[in-house]
Amino acid sequence: MKIVIVDDQRAVRVRLAAMVEKMGHEVFQAEDGERGVEVWERERPDLVLMDALMPVLDGYAAARRIRALEPEGWTPIIFLSSAEADQDVERGIDSGGDDYLVKPVSRVVLSAKIRAMQRIDDMRRRMGDMTRSLAEANRELARLNNEDVLTGLANRRCFDESLRQQTREAHRAERPLSLVMVDVDFFKPYNDHLGHQAGDECLRCVARVLETQRDQPVEIAARYGGEE
Repeated sequence: MKIVIVDDQRAVRVRLAAMVEKMGHEVFQAEDGERGVEVWERERPDLVLMDALMPVLDGYAAARRIRALEPEGWTPIIFLSSAEADQDVERGIDSGGDDYLVKPVSRVVLSAKIRAMQRIDDMRRRMGDMTRSLAEANRELARLNNEDVLTGLANRRCFDESLRQQTREAHRAERPLSLVMVDVDFFKPYNDHLGHQAGDECLRCVARVLETQRDQPVEIAARYGGEE
């Protein structure tokens, strides 16, 4: 994991960095909350270990700033502080922290907390991947439900729904609505003489021509049925 350690005491930072590096993680350091947010923005780490009480910008404010900068994401934040009152722990969690450890923290406890956050983060990433895959599948399903397989134009179902919607909007806006019905002349003898593959390609050619004529987002070219 990439881990940012934010603490105003250099000796504490160095000791923590050595401890975390021995666990096999990559470490970045910052001496106050302001600098910690900057390092977080640059490195986009997997975890932040943050002192609660620091000059310039304390850990609570830094955590709130990080949360504000990633509305769609989540970087685990563990507070490390010598303040151990219940209200200090509550303040840390309320400001965006995910855990709160009282200094000095042992290597065993810190390692366990980091592994726990890593498991949570891995699960969140997997859920995010699944959500994105599901959204993509839903978009593809919606496209297939509204698309004519042969021509790639909108199908009859999409045409009917679009006509209803645009009729309502035209009525509300008191503006005209145009509908053009195109029928391919002599299609049946053409299809019978040259075969269905040639007929299909003919319909695709007509569809491409119609599709290129659309110049407004609300315009729709659809296959009504057969060669219409």
